[in-house]
Amino acid sequence: MIVYDWETFPFNWMVVFKELPSGEYVNIVDNVEELKDYITNHINNKIFVGYNNKQFDDIVTAGVFSGIEPYTTATALMATENKYSVYKALGIKQLPMMSVDLMQDILGMSLKQAEGYMNLSVEECSIPFDIERPLTPEEIEIVLKYCKHDVDSTEELLSKRKDYVGSKLTLIKMFNLPLTDISKTNSNLCSTVLNADRKKHDDELIYDIIPQIKINNPVYKKVLDLYVGHELDYTKTMKLNICGLEHKLAYGGIHAAKENFIYEGEMWDSDVTSFYPSMMIKYNFHSRNIKDSSMYKNIYDERVKAKKNKEKAKANALKLIVNTTYGAMKSKFNTLFDPKMANQVCITGQLLLIDLLEKLEPYITLVQLT
Repeated sequence: MIVYDWETFPFNWMVVFKELPSGEYVNIVDNVEELKDYITNHINNKIFVGYNNKQFDDIVTAGVFSGIEPYTTATALMATENKYSVYKALGIKQLPMMSVDLMQDILGMSLKQAEGYMNLSVEECSIPFDIERPLTPEEIEIVLKYCKHDVDSTEELLSKRKDYVGSKLTLIKMFNLPLTDISKTNSNLCSTVLNADRKKHDDELIYDIIPQIKINNPVYKKVLDLYVGHELDYTKTMKLNICGLEHKLAYGGIHAAKENFIYEGEMWDSDVTSFYPSMMIKYNFHSRNIKDSSMYKNIYDERVKAKKNKEKAKANALKLIVNTTYGAMKSKFNTLFDPKMANQVCITGQLLLIDLLEKLEPYITLVQLT
């Protein structure tokens, strides 16, 4: 693997590559041919790792191969939220780099924030990135030092997220995918593995209650007024007193807890194993865009088998598919996008828990539900 980071200025640019596991640095400053040679010599046998590189560094690199000056690409990227539109606007051709972006799947945390969480020093470049003159040799050294610091921080994050990268590599091997798929987010890799084909659905706001739900308490049955018999309204919530606790219900879940609760003695903490995936399998609530409807269950079963056999790498890789599919059904840019099925999972889960609590109420004191 090679960890790398770009810095661009109006009259200068530089890239620092750190080759792993040797730890050797390669610095390239203002030399297009040297950069092209380096990338070309490693593009087929190395994985490039960065932070936010899918949205910046990879595109600037591709721009160089298309004859676009790095600062031109960088300023275009800074001026738009749709980073991929820059490819078309500047005529940049896609570069088939095998790259991993460690910013993906962690909610957009900045590298500086990540450095703070890892107890690393947080450094800022003292040279303005819009400086309207060429950098002096001394300033170039300052920027290279800053760039190396960011590369080192990215390497440290890589060491902490090695299972994340390893799971992707395992899936690529298991399902005979091209190694370039390592660049995909978890959800996009999930849709690839499940061979999803985008379809248009117009029933997002209709919830179909399953017959297995038997809520009899007239107070608890009020929850049906929120979800059943009409189009869903995402702005509405409901509060219900269930088992002596006020529960808040909304389209993201159900929550309740005793306030300032202190207790010594026997307490039970019950967790439903793979609650959402289990419902998706039992009630066919997986995305209707999956071509082979049995594939999700097969992956789930294979993951359970791998976990039982203590095949940790395989189990963790398949867990990524099992647990990511639900969220992908709510992502409109993913081929698994099927919001009705996502609603079926979340709402049915709430109703099943209320059904269970109604039956347990004579025997328990409820402390928390989440």
